[in-house]
Amino acid sequence: MRALNRILTAARRRVADDRGSAMASVIGLLAVTMVITTVVVAATVQSYLYTADARASVQSQAAADAGIDAAYAKVKAGTCSLNTGDGGVGPAFASTVWYRTTTTGAWIPGCPTASSGAVQIKIESTGTSANDADERAKAEAVYNWTPPTATGFTGGPAVYAYDAAGFGGSGRLVSATGNADVMVKTGDVSCTGASTGADDLVVDGGKLTVSGSCNISGNVWASKALVVEGGTSVGGNAVAASITVPGSSSIGGGAWATGDMRLEGSGSVGGDVTANNLTLTGSARAKSNAWVYNATTMAWSTNIAKNLTTKTAALDNPSGNVSGTRKIESKGPGPSPYQTPKKPTVPDWVDYDYKLADWVGFTEYKMPAGSCGPAQLNAAIASMAGRKVVIDARLCTSVSIGGADTVALAADTVIIANKYDLGGSGRFSSSADIKLWLITPDTVADKVPTCPSGASFAIGGAFVIPSRVSTMFYSPCLISLASGLNVTGQIFAGKASINGAATLHYVPVGLPGVDLDTGSPSGGGSTPAGTVGDQQYYREVAAG
Repeated sequence: MRALNRILTAARRRVADDRGSAMASVIGLLAVTMVITTVVVAATVQSYLYTADARASVQSQAAADAGIDAAYAKVKAGTCSLNTGDGGVGPAFASTVWYRTTTTGAWIPGCPTASSGAVQIKIESTGTSANDADERAKAEAVYNWTPPTATGFTGGPAVYAYDAAGFGGSGRLVSATGNADVMVKTGDVSCTGASTGADDLVVDGGKLTVSGSCNISGNVWASKALVVEGGTSVGGNAVAASITVPGSSSIGGGAWATGDMRLEGSGSVGGDVTANNLTLTGSARAKSNAWVYNATTMAWSTNIAKNLTTKTAALDNPSGNVSGTRKIESKGPGPSPYQTPKKPTVPDWVDYDYKLADWVGFTEYKMPAGSCGPAQLNAAIASMAGRKVVIDARLCTSVSIGGADTVALAADTVIIANKYDLGGSGRFSSSADIKLWLITPDTVADKVPTCPSGASFAIGGAFVIPSRVSTMFYSPCLISLASGLNVTGQIFAGKASINGAATLHYVPVGLPGVDLDTGSPSGGGSTPAGTVGDQQYYREVAAG
């Protein structure tokens, strides 16, 4: 029995020992599980925090990029504003527009304008996160900028004078491009001296006399009488109310007269003739056909080289006066088969007052009252740093360049003044082909020139405007190119004269927004501030 008890006691002790071992194992397992759980939870929390930070960073950067896009869209649409912002909920941005006038110059806050001279724009944008207002990103992009160009500069004649008073001179016209036409709106014109080179001359409201050594290479139109005398010539066609060609003068083309036509002495017409009455005296010649609605009278030694059609004919030498056929229409012939050349349109006077808005792409420089000479003009031009400029000199007593003074032009330049005194050996200079406008404005909109009190335009024969500077001379007063002056461009004036050995090489320069061929608006002068071009770079920058 005692032995059995000893065995049972030992068994009980072994069971107790196993229970303690199992408990230790369970406790160890629980501890490991708790450690793992803690690590997993910590990793999960850390991952969540990292994801939130990344999301905030992504949101702020995306917002900054969106700010650039929003500002760019406004610039491209022509609705640029200095600042653009997104005031809504969620990620937000704020952007600013800058511009500069050279590719290495300082940035100027603001939108480029038509007269700012901008060549590049920069958009800076700052974005913020929806979840963390302290999370910011900043980016910037730079784009090329093309300044606008003033438009509507349309044609016009080489010389336009509203009033024939003072018109003329013995200068020379040379057509550098297009026809070197001369147009006179009102009054009688006498072309005398050694004036040559006009391709077409139109006298819209008066008589034209071509005499002395004046020779016109092109066509002429006169609303009243045309007289070609003194051995002069018209190289092209002639159209007038009446035509007289005495002595050894000639018309090289055809001639059309709604009234009488007289060829006297050895005067001649090289082309077809159309007239109401035709008279040939001396040894005059019509070297082609003649169409006469009423009476034809011919002296013995005169001749029509081809055919004559007329209502009546008084021929001293019937067999010799007409080399071709002679046709008498007792009721008068019908319309002439020789078509009258179409007369160019002579525009009404253009009242051109100064408005900066017309000069798109130009920057205005206002001259103070007082004397405006080479020093002041050069300073104004230098301040533009190579940009196109309108120099408003209306407060100046005079724009004066004389002696050996030089005004160096750097780009297209407009000078607005009431009085010009350009003389001596003074000059404009330029290292590039540019345009120059010398303008005295007409402030009265009545389609007739109104010369301001005290205004004048004097330019001496030794003054120099180089050929690479095409110049528009506009004034409601008299513009007279002095003998010896050699310029390129055109004249639009109340009165005009090209004198002595002066030469005008015609190149159309025009005025913005005006069609000088017709005198009507051309639709120009009001284009956008410029055009945004290619992106030069994009970068992310440190957010301050």
